[in-house]
Amino acid sequence: MGKRIVCITVIIALFCVFTCIKYDRINLCMTYLANHTSDYGQFVYETNVNPDGFSSKKYNPVRHAGTLYSMYLCERVLKNNKLKSKRILASNYFIHKFVHKHSNGMYMVYDDKKRASLGGAGLALAGLSSLSEIAPDYIEILQGLGNFILYMQRQDGSFYHAYNVKKGEKDADAYCLYYTGEAALGLLYLNEFVPNQKWVLAAKKALLYKVNKKEYIPFDHWTLIASKKLFETPENSLNEEESQKLKDFAVKSADKIIKMQITDKKNPYRGALQGNLRPCSVGTIMEGLIAAYAYIDDAEVKKQIKDSVKLGLGFLSKYQIKSGREIGGIPARANWKESDNIKYSIIRIDFVQHVLSAFVTYKEMK
Repeated sequence: MGKRIVCITVIIALFCVFTCIKYDRINLCMTYLANHTSDYGQFVYETNVNPDGFSSKKYNPVRHAGTLYSMYLCERVLKNNKLKSKRILASNYFIHKFVHKHSNGMYMVYDDKKRASLGGAGLALAGLSSLSEIAPDYIEILQGLGNFILYMQRQDGSFYHAYNVKKGEKDADAYCLYYTGEAALGLLYLNEFVPNQKWVLAAKKALLYKVNKKEYIPFDHWTLIASKKLFETPENSLNEEESQKLKDFAVKSADKIIKMQITDKKNPYRGALQGNLRPCSVGTIMEGLIAAYAYIDDAEVKKQIKDSVKLGLGFLSKYQIKSGREIGGIPARANWKESDNIKYSIIRIDFVQHVLSAFVTYKEMK
């Protein structure tokens, strides 16, 4: 009986150790976000792991919204509410600081520059929509953000990417690679909590426009993430041809990026990309690959993605800050210690957000 108890105790201890190791990198990111959210909900936007380095005082509302999204993923995927109170604080700050009501039932996201961004509205919806369940007064704002995205969409599915509030007009020259995917993802999260088929159809139209473009498109993780969300959405109205186009785009995207990955076991930056030692950038790529893995059919490509993601997350884990005042942070460059460039040791809030999102969504890969 005594030996049996000892064996059970050892097994439990080993399980606890394994679990701790398995989730430590996630907890480190969550600790960083918790430590860098003020009591009134503003994030410490930028810090520096190097005490002699510098950090700027600028603040980007789109990256604030993206961080809300990653905080929500911890609750949704991990069932971990460690950051929930901070997320609510940061959500209220975001709404009061950056979300503005306009005519025709629209709400927009912008800062003092009065330039409302499509991506800000999309990521705001991804990060805020779930809170409609506990804060019903959010619903008007959420629908207003959705209406803004619809207002910015062209007939062919593409978008105007910004709105000049001072001039009261859409900015035809503004462009950001990621805004289409962010907008589509936001609409699909909005539909989950405030259902309306118009959100789904607009998201579908946007994503099909993106994947139908014939010119080369750089790796776009948000389009892949939004496509995964569309496949998961009931009554998405995708037909076989449309589904295949989304899958083909994901396969092409994965194939191009996997070929760029460093796989040499002797290379200290194994898992990063050739010419790219930026952990945040690698994190976004891992987010996209993880999303693509969920809905493509090709078994060989799925295996390549899984192997690539394992290497990529290993790289991210290796260069995450493990101790000190910036514990859990993600520096701008993995080689910051070997460089004289003080910008390499900067930690920005979205660096942590993207890497955390990759770590968390990896738990969904099967």
